Amino acid sequence: MSNGGVRMEAINSIILIMGIALVVQALRIKLGYYRNVFLRQRGLSVPKYEYYGNLPLGIGLILAVLSTLIEESLLRDILFYIGIFGGLPVGLLFMVLKPNFLKPRWLLDWEATYDQATIDYLFEQARLNAEDWTTYTPELFERWVQDVVRRYEEQQRREREVDRQ
Repeated sequence: MSNGGVRMEAINSIILIMGIALVVQALRIKLGYYRNVFLRQRGLSVPKYEYYGNLPLGIGLILAVLSTLIEESLLRDILFYIGIFGGLPVGLLFMVLKPNFLKPRWLLDWEATYDQATIDYLFEQARLNAEDWTTYTPELFERWVQDVVRRYEEQQRREREVDRQ
């Protein structure tokens, strides 16, 4: 094997590892891990919602590398072009659209249960307790949410009473 072939295999291996890492990260976020991703994106990080593109970008990279393992054929070309020219645009589109199927269950529950002001307050409180918030078990997390929502509602009630006076 020529030196160029060895170099190309190393590059393909790195790209494949990157693709797998993106897919794994997207799945772990979907399953409720890495809650800190949501803390970062509600601050000043740019671009917001970047993780939504991880799944299609990762799949695109994996398809592009797998296409190099196939003999010259139409299938090889199709896999390569879908991987390269499909993964990037779909990834960018997902970053804009933020599809629900990529959101973790807890975030979908928040969006279905609370108004945006309450959700913003939850994230504000989470940023103050970022270390604890990201390590909570699902049970502790739910108790934390209920406690924060209760405090927020009490705060809102007190503010309304002050406004009435």
